[in-house]
Amino acid sequence: MSIRALRFLPLLLVFALFAASCGDDADSGSVDDTSAPAPTTAAPEPPAEEPVEEPTTVGLALPTARNDGGFSQSYYDGLLAAEAAYGLTIAVQDNAGDPEQTVDALRNLAATNDLVIGVGAQFAEAGTIVAPEFPDVKFAIVNGQATDDPNLHIYIVRQGVPAYPAGVIAAGLTQTNKVGFIGGLEIPPTTQSADAFSGGATSVNPDIETVSTVVGDFEDVAGAKEAAAAQIASGADVLFAFVNSGLEGVLQAVDESGEDVKIFSVIFPQCGRSTQLVGTATLSSLAQVDTMVSAFLSGSMPADLTLWGVEDPNIQSFVLCPDYASADLEAQVADLLAGINDGSIVLPPGV
Repeated sequence: MSIRALRFLPLLLVFALFAASCGDDADSGSVDDTSAPAPTTAAPEPPAEEPVEEPTTVGLALPTARNDGGFSQSYYDGLLAAEAAYGLTIAVQDNAGDPEQTVDALRNLAATNDLVIGVGAQFAEAGTIVAPEFPDVKFAIVNGQATDDPNLHIYIVRQGVPAYPAGVIAAGLTQTNKVGFIGGLEIPPTTQSADAFSGGATSVNPDIETVSTVVGDFEDVAGAKEAAAAQIASGADVLFAFVNSGLEGVLQAVDESGEDVKIFSVIFPQCGRSTQLVGTATLSSLAQVDTMVSAFLSGSMPADLTLWGVEDPNIQSFVLCPDYASADLEAQVADLLAGINDGSIVLPPGV
């Protein structure tokens, strides 16, 4: 834990200062009265102030809005939970994912916080720039870029991993042998999820085709709707929506198409929004943020990369919506997750 300097009141040697300024002055006109008793007792020392430990401050940089209904909100919720659990003082800078904003966001937070967490690959390069400028601040970058800086700690979320079971389930649902992937921004978690979803589907049926569209923004409702409508028109009848607020556009396109198109989502299960939602590649940052903060507080932040797949279901997993959670499908999902963890299922390269 970063602990501020202990503050103590200075000793007040009032009498000594007075004697030094007034004694042995030949021109002062004072009378030497040897009969006057010399003072023998110094002023008492005031009691020392108790050490004051200031609360740990943690700053969080988010690429999108803290209430985006997806990736950023998950981490913001995680920070709020850590704030309550550890008595933190927190600061949040959201909507800071544009390249020209990431460096400034990390710098601003580093100026006033002990630990700075940058969420997403958007902050990868910024972390390598800002961490050397603040050697006394710890940086934890999710999906970041490792360097030799001892205060820069990298945590990699393998977001493609839970997309693989989604692809396997999609293969059993498609009637057209054509499925679609809609991504928000072309960053590693997006491309890895696209590869995993396609790989899962073709592991069941090599003839299944996956069409993929990256709209350029996880929050672009109109763009996601347009992409989904185009994929449905081309024959895709199962869609993986790797977007945040953009999910609303996918739901609109499916509803307006009149087709029986199934949908997979990410981060939070949102099954109640549509009967077409089959399942979710979940990501909960509660355990992630807790891991990073507790490691910081104990002085044990890892020097090596930390990788998160589906080993801990509290961090990542794949879950079915209740309408689709038959005993057979639940068992299939459990077998898929176990196979990924024990290595008997080989994921596509890079996932």
